[in-house]
Amino acid sequence: MLECLLKAFLSRSGDDKRLRDKKLRHNLVGLWSLARSEGLNIPEQHPSWVSELNRLHDSPYQLRYSEGVHGIVLPAPEPMTTHLLELLELVRKSITQ
Repeated sequence: MLECLLKAFLSRSGDDKRLRDKKLRHNLVGLWSLARSEGLNIPEQHPSWVSELNRLHDSPYQLRYSEGVHGIVLPAPEPMTTHLLELLELVRKSITQ
């Protein structure tokens, strides 16, 4: 959900070519920083759960290709879900104005 929200904001002009770059494509921390630099009203320092989720979500894609992985620790549901709902509202407002 986080990747989709950040990419929705970053592609609000209709152009998402830059988001296909391999270094940025699934990099939640990079997408967070870029969205903030382009005007999304989010903290400069992302919450710790973003880094935790990014370790699983970005290369080597442990959530998708979990070879040799015997356990995965996900971020705590709270505050992640609260932050995601807040982010959803921020992005919704920014792309519908």
